Amino acid sequence: MHINYPSLKTLLIAWLTLMALSIGTMFTGKVTNASALGPLFVLGLFAITWFKATWILRYFLNLRIAPTGWNAGFMVYLFTLLGLIYCIYLFTWFH
Repeated sequence: MHINYPSLKTLLIAWLTLMALSIGTMFTGKVTNASALGPLFVLGLFAITWFKATWILRYFLNLRIAPTGWNAGFMVYLFTLLGLIYCIYLFTWFH
């Protein structure tokens, strides 16, 4: 049985992408400022979180070679989970 592992170059690019997204999270989340985040900033954070989780699943857990159903299932699960958390955040923000 031959398993198709990602190359070292692919993993390095994925890691660098995750680091860039982490820096994006720091700026979007205003970690240097004590002010409260508004709904658009939180939505930006969740979008970056979704991209980061996608990259981790695809390259470090090698889900990119899994059947399409598994890929779609995990993406829908992540999107649903983050959407639910965002809805809870919006509910508490406006009340």
